[in-house]
Amino acid sequence: MFEEIKQKTKSNKIAIGHNRNDQAETVLMRIMRGTGLQGLRGIEYIRDNEIIRPILDIERSEIEAYCEKYELNPRIDKTNLESIYTRNKIRLELIPYMKDNFNPNVIESIVRMTNSLKSDSDYIDLEAEKSFKEVSTLKEDSVEISLPKYSNLHNAIKVRVLRRGIKHIIGDTNFVDQKHIEDIIELECESKLNKMLNLPRGIFAYRRKNIIILTTKEIVSEEIDFCYNIPSNGFIKIKELNLVLETQKMSIDRYKSIKLDKTSKGFDFDKIKGGIVVRSRKQGDKIKLAGGSKKVKDLFIDLKIPREDRCKVPVITDDEGILCVGDYKTSENYKIDSETKEVLKISFKKL
Repeated sequence: MFEEIKQKTKSNKIAIGHNRNDQAETVLMRIMRGTGLQGLRGIEYIRDNEIIRPILDIERSEIEAYCEKYELNPRIDKTNLESIYTRNKIRLELIPYMKDNFNPNVIESIVRMTNSLKSDSDYIDLEAEKSFKEVSTLKEDSVEISLPKYSNLHNAIKVRVLRRGIKHIIGDTNFVDQKHIEDIIELECESKLNKMLNLPRGIFAYRRKNIIILTTKEIVSEEIDFCYNIPSNGFIKIKELNLVLETQKMSIDRYKSIKLDKTSKGFDFDKIKGGIVVRSRKQGDKIKLAGGSKKVKDLFIDLKIPREDRCKVPVITDDEGILCVGDYKTSENYKIDSETKEVLKISFKKL
């Protein structure tokens, strides 16, 4: 409503009637919610260079006395006089009790505290803005925070970096309390890998290997289903994964002369039974490792592969079992040994 009036009257500011009592009430209410330093700043004099509060430093009693002197009749919401909301209870019950029993100038004391904290907070905000630019990758509806960089920041800066990230994706940080920020910071812990937080305002926080993701979109695991026959020599394009598999059958002597990288694996060709396929994982898949058989599902958990990425790991099998799970693990049943004569080399290459 105020914005519409501002445009119709071609004004450039909206003046709000918050006063010193409102400031004290706001700070007390935020303290009860467990606010941080930012919340203790209270109500700002200017917001977004558009909203101004010209009487924020004046107590309500002074304003009422002025109105009475000049016979002004201000409009008062009658619910302000009823103890039905938290703010009203603070105004009508808590502050009068504090004045009577602790400090008659409690409103002035609270406001003095907020003003002294603003200077310190402004400096920390400047440092936080620098850090935010250094540790964050901004996207349209998400922010990715680099954990190796973020983990080295002071906790006061960490809090502000997260608040800036939240502001980037939803425009403000209203209803995101200090407790929510602390929960996100805890995602740094290794034990929180692949965890997700469901926060107010439709915000999600995800912990991945080296990043924390703040977004308004839930990351859902989308199952990918594929299956391709693999030739002994040639190429197979897995369009679902944007991946190419290259296969080469060769002698053991030639294989030993080749320098392999992490994307290539060798298998004893004579141990392979029937045809070879590359496919997506299936329920109940198992692979033979040095310590015995292991479910592929448990392997993914041990390797800390995010749930939404597990369907993107190719599984190579013959007629009897799994040769390998991506470039992560190779089955003991197909490993090269002293009896190996021929080798099937398989390489994984991104398109």
